[in-house]
Amino acid sequence: TGSTFNVDGQAQGQTAGSAYTSNPAAVAGTVGSNQTIVSGSAPSALSLTGSTGTIQWQSSTDNVTFTNISGATSATYAPGALTATTYYRAVLTSAGGCTANSSTVTITVNPLPTITGTTSVCVGSTTQLTGSGTPAASNPWTSSNTAIATVSNTGLVTGVAAGSVTITYTNNNGCSTTTTVTVNPLPTITGTT
Repeated sequence: TGSTFNVDGQAQGQTAGSAYTSNPAAVAGTVGSNQTIVSGSAPSALSLTGSTGTIQWQSSTDNVTFTNISGATSATYAPGALTATTYYRAVLTSAGGCTANSSTVTITVNPLPTITGTTSVCVGSTTQLTGSGTPAASNPWTSSNTAIATVSNTGLVTGVAAGSVTITYTNNNGCSTTTTVTVNPLPTITGTT
């Protein structure tokens, strides 16, 4: 901001012969690129570059209200595992108390998909599983052991042999979840026929 001076060149409010100090400005700097992760995982560390002043990292869940992160005062900050989209920025403070906010980085958190449906089936029978969201374009459903049960691209499980098998569903965000399907043996009949 500018200062107001008298006609003799002296700053108003300044005593003749006294020092006049201008507080240095804080330089905000830039945080790294936005990231997209799966719920429950941790993003890559955030790095602040081109800044001047002491650092205080902040986070927000709505990109409006930011709160200080305790102990986060270095140029690099590593968030822990996240389950919701979170926004981060750094507040820079100069020696004279001037502040500036860095750019904001967005960590988008994609929720894990879910699987619904009956998870038991008899040998030779089928059961339909349904995955949430939009399935992946290629191989959205897989079976850990096709000798026990197979699964189609639409989630239709066919029992092949008695046992348990892990069925994996992947959505179009690349997020996966699993469920265990039990294949029951067919009943037998004994006695004189």
